Amino acid sequence: MKFIERDTLHICGYVVETDAAHNADDLSKLYKDFFDNDKESVLLSLHGSKKGFYGLMWYTQGHEKYGYLLGLEVGGECKPPDNAILKTITKTTYAVACYPHDKDAIEAWSEFFFTDIPNEGYVPNEQLNLYFEYFPESVDGDYELWVPVVKSMYERLLDKDNEPTMEQVEKYLGSESYKRLLSLEKHLQTQYHLTKEIRFPFGNSYGWGYKYSHKSSHLCYAFFEKGAFTVTVQIGDKQVHSIENALSGLSHKAQELWTNRYPCGENGGWIHYRVMSDEELTDIYSFIHAKKKPV
Repeated sequence: MKFIERDTLHICGYVVETDAAHNADDLSKLYKDFFDNDKESVLLSLHGSKKGFYGLMWYTQGHEKYGYLLGLEVGGECKPPDNAILKTITKTTYAVACYPHDKDAIEAWSEFFFTDIPNEGYVPNEQLNLYFEYFPESVDGDYELWVPVVKSMYERLLDKDNEPTMEQVEKYLGSESYKRLLSLEKHLQTQYHLTKEIRFPFGNSYGWGYKYSHKSSHLCYAFFEKGAFTVTVQIGDKQVHSIENALSGLSHKAQELWTNRYPCGENGGWIHYRVMSDEELTDIYSFIHAKKKPV
């Protein structure tokens, strides 16, 4: 992976709006139409056009759907052809990774977003809400993933060889966040036969944190961050019904995190919730209660 600052970029092409359930069929139809009707030649006739295919993506409808544009880089003053649109990405810094043609794209995006970029201390720049695949030669060939990024504000404790003390954890989180962490622990103690372990479970993507369990049944992790902490909860397929029944009473932030959960099983997933206020602890309790009914 490398980081590249790139000037304003203009991509012109043809679009489909899709979702996770239909993206394979929708994108297949988009690609077929593009090449069956030689739309590459149409786009290459535009001023400033360059060879090389872009698959540009942006979320719509609160992350429930996303737009996908298949097109080429063009000059900024171009008028899009019929049924095409022009998207502009302002000057920004990208994380860029290259993959062989036989690397599954969904797997590559997941690794890049959730592991590789955080390992370098960056997060996707969600304000831009534009990410793209780039195929230098052919859409069947090797490809690159480009993600606009910013430096993470919430650095984690990533030195595996130095387990932090309780005093170091308190200082790192800061007084307000540490009080919230203690409130979380107190609540869990009233609901479960609670055990707590300090762990470095998933490498540098997450760093040090507390693992909370009811006896031998895992409840959640709380990962230490500079000025905050993030609670990670895994909701299994059997627990989906419980959380979806409670969802309408949760915050918009919690609903967004559930909609965009990292998949696990058929319908379950992982929730990574950065706690920034006392009120947000209520969301955390609901996720944990859905995972394991209080005793």
